[in-house]
Amino acid sequence: MAPPQSKLNDTPRSRPKHLLLFGCALLAIGLLGAASYRLIFGGPSVSVASHGTEKTVDLHFLGEYCIGISRVRLADRGRKDVIWEVVAAEHHDTGICSFKLHLGRNSVRVDQPSDLEFRVLHPVQPFFYLQKGKEYELTIWGNNGFARCEVTRRSIRF
Repeated sequence: MAPPQSKLNDTPRSRPKHLLLFGCALLAIGLLGAASYRLIFGGPSVSVASHGTEKTVDLHFLGEYCIGISRVRLADRGRKDVIWEVVAAEHHDTGICSFKLHLGRNSVRVDQPSDLEFRVLHPVQPFFYLQKGKEYELTIWGNNGFARCEVTRRSIRF
């Protein structure tokens, strides 16, 4: 009497193949889970583009949606001194979707419209200065959805 068909395929040689496929499936599920976690629970989306002595900071999610930002801080990475910091004044949103940083003198309003309400915590002067060769850390806090669970940090060097 011949053994059932399923028993013929379950030889000791096919077991490593099954284990390998199972391991690959687990790895793929793990990577997908990690990417999903980062997308859902990660901090706000921040991209920094360089244009000579100018950096453009874009806070749009998927390149299109202006996400809510509750706080922006720029600090000297080496000394940890805060160079510039703003927080939301109303509705827990600064209203800032993108801004430019220049080598040298920068306005604390970072070229934002005057009717856009946010409070400047630092500096007390209307300007701050960025130096060539220094490295700065930009920290962004989100205010909506799961983006408020984490902060996003980017290094900037002029």
